[in-house]
Amino acid sequence: MHVALQDVWARARTLRRDGDYVVFRSNTEADGSTIVLVATASEQPQPRSIERLQHEYALCNKLDPAFAAKPLTLAQQHGRSMLVLADCPPERAADLNV
Repeated sequence: MHVALQDVWARARTLRRDGDYVVFRSNTEADGSTIVLVATASEQPQPRSIERLQHEYALCNKLDPAFAAKPLTLAQQHGRSMLVLADCPPERAADLNV
């Protein structure tokens, strides 16, 4: 799935911020669908932070969307690595554990 992240980033709302990650929710411009972004909190994250995002993305074909936010793609935006996920309820998105 291709997501024009510069458009998404401009509309992103912060749901949660912790030591390593920031969780955002936004809408795509193409079809207005809602997505969740899990971005590294730092522009120079620890390697383990990026590895965790890569690990979550590697699980995309094994996750049941009824129980987990499905990873759509890995991306870079504004100097940060991020995992783009299919939409899930806001309270569940804020509780995502990467």
